Amino acid sequence: MGGGKILSFNELIDFSSYAQWRSSLVVPSVSQKNEPRFNSLPVYGMAYRLAVEVTEMASRLERNCRYSLGEDIRKGAKSAVLSITLAGKGENRADNIHSALITILDVQLSLRLLNDLKVLPEKRYVYFLESTEDILKQLSNWERSERQPPAGVPSPP
Repeated sequence: MGGGKILSFNELIDFSSYAQWRSSLVVPSVSQKNEPRFNSLPVYGMAYRLAVEVTEMASRLERNCRYSLGEDIRKGAKSAVLSITLAGKGENRADNIHSALITILDVQLSLRLLNDLKVLPEKRYVYFLESTEDILKQLSNWERSERQPPAGVPSPP
């Protein structure tokens, strides 16, 4: 066996070219003043918290429900957060709010199925049910305000 020196990872790689490349990148500045702060909306915070808690719950479900209903619930909660984010940014606002409403209803139905199958404890189900109801209430109010004409604009006869 050779008695050569063992090189460390840093000695094997030349980082100087990476540093040059990195410094040559121009990152456009984003004006925070004109950007809506969708992540400060209460409905976004509640939906995100629901997505986190549902993801944790789904990972602990028994195997036969984890990859069916559990996966549907996780994907639905994530989809609802995405729709709320897009609506908060102003992209197809009415459509995204409606999509989030339907997705949360689907999550609520899946949670009810888990409860009826005695997979989800009653206490957790009640907590998730209250969370989804709060989100649905806020989304419904948001959707209603989107349908109302702006102030000073007469409504059609």
